Amino acid sequence: MYLGFAAGVGKTYQMLADAHELVKRGVDVVIGYLEPHGRKDTIAQAQGLVLIPRCNMEYRGAFFEEMNMPAILERHPKCAWWMNCRTPTFRAPRI
Repeated sequence: MYLGFAAGVGKTYQMLADAHELVKRGVDVVIGYLEPHGRKDTIAQAQGLVLIPRCNMEYRGAFFEEMNMPAILERHPKCAWWMNCRTPTFRAPRI
């Protein structure tokens, strides 16, 4: 988990740099959710990494783009990263 005192201190950038390092070591890494906030350096840092497309979810009559958890689970990567954790609308099936 990467924590920072404020927005723009480099959490996402560092996560992406670390993801590239894992890929160089042969680890299957995917990005489950990325919100670069228009930062050109962050967008450039994400190049070359596998980005799982978002899915559209409805919640209380509003539609949102969310992390596509079923697609990530189906792909079964060794490591899945997401940035900007929010209140999830995805509900896992009960087992």
